[in-house]
Amino acid sequence: MTQPTEIPEKPDRHRPVLIPPREKIPRQSSSPLLILSITGGFLILLLLAAIVLWLLPAKLNLEPLPPQPTKQVSQKGSAPQEVQQTQELRKTEMILGEWLKRQAIAEAENVPAWGGQEYANILESVASADKLLRNAEFDDAQKFYQQAIDDFESLLAQKEERLADALQQGKLALEQQDSASAIRAFELSLAIDPYNEEAVHGAERGNNLERVITLYNDGLKQEKEENFEQALLLLQEAVDVDPEFTPASESLQRIQNTLNDLRFNDAMGRTLSALDRGELTAADKALKEAVLKRPGDPAAKAAALRLEEMKKGAVLKELRLKADKLAAGEKWGEALENLEKALKIDPQAGFALIGLKEAEQRHKLDQAIRKILANPDRLQDENALRDAQQVYKKAEKVAAPGPVLQSQIGRMDKLITSAAAPVEVTLRSDNATLVEIYHVGRFTPFYEKRLVLRPGSYIIVGKRPGYKDVRLTLQVEAGKDMPIFVFVRCEEPI
Repeated sequence: MTQPTEIPEKPDRHRPVLIPPREKIPRQSSSPLLILSITGGFLILLLLAAIVLWLLPAKLNLEPLPPQPTKQVSQKGSAPQEVQQTQELRKTEMILGEWLKRQAIAEAENVPAWGGQEYANILESVASADKLLRNAEFDDAQKFYQQAIDDFESLLAQKEERLADALQQGKLALEQQDSASAIRAFELSLAIDPYNEEAVHGAERGNNLERVITLYNDGLKQEKEENFEQALLLLQEAVDVDPEFTPASESLQRIQNTLNDLRFNDAMGRTLSALDRGELTAADKALKEAVLKRPGDPAAKAAALRLEEMKKGAVLKELRLKADKLAAGEKWGEALENLEKALKIDPQAGFALIGLKEAEQRHKLDQAIRKILANPDRLQDENALRDAQQVYKKAEKVAAPGPVLQSQIGRMDKLITSAAAPVEVTLRSDNATLVEIYHVGRFTPFYEKRLVLRPGSYIIVGKRPGYKDVRLTLQVEAGKDMPIFVFVRCEEPI
């Protein structure tokens, strides 16, 4: 069973230069990078071999073997005991060489920084083996060296597990707001894997934790004192420094909700007060603030409906005042437009329903009168005169006519009277010209002819074979006492 990882207070963060020979170079397609990797691995192996050859004599530092009793040997070889000692020495040296390889791997993997007591125990075993080797106790030295090798392999196999444990301890320390433990745990993680993103991020959070906690606690203090704006600023800063610090983000959201509620209530209070005073612009502005803070709130919806009704009422009131003013000024066309606008807003608006009929009648009468007054010559026609007389009678029946209508009635009276009063006109010619008066008649040649015409404008045309036609305009005005003479004769030959 793996022992719990002991996190040292200040792990050694250095990265050794040596690269473990046990690591395999990943296979890739033939490329400059692959060739460079293979060449580098070969050079590393040569370097390790050189280190072993260089360290081995110094490591051994063997003292002279204790003197042995001289034995007679045959000419064919050494004594059996000396042969055995030499063999044991070589075997020990081989095991020592294996350990030295592990030691190089330990440096490459930064094991001294994260191996803890387990690695210290391994080094103690190696120290004991070194001592036994110096005393020529080869068998025991082999056992200690082998034990160190086995323990080291076991420790190295725990690397990933220890990394995971350190990361987990760092996370737990952050949750418990223990910055010192968090920093130690993540520094241990970085000692195992300096490029681990989770460890780098955790170490950064651990280093910022004290500041975040201070900001968080200050924010809570301001909240307790109901200084919500200041609390919001402090907690927002804490979240900005460490967005993953849940207590700060939760408190920030809570205070934002509190401020939102306070601002909503304030805006709604201003909305209702403005509505009560009839200040619709102020009410509309305050209501928009309230809706931004809490969209869909029933109170805000009710206030919006009330505001809409009041706005509609204000518009209808304005249209009614305009219509009344225009009607008083006898501007019936414009008054009619305002009443129609009011009915589009509210089809049941009483003032518009009542005023619409009168406005339509008066507008129609006004248009008819203006048409007659603008074209008095049309009254030469019997039908046009008869229509004008009917319009005049309608105008006279209007109750309490205004000054505009009264003026129109007076002008119509004069115009109709004049149009109906005949005027004597004397036509003189050469008894050779044919004379025609449009809308009156055609006459054979004469020297003089008297006619009775109603006031108006008349077109007179004279025609005579072999001569150019003549064309005259006769304006007959009513009330003229002077006689009217018109000369019509064709005098210019063709």
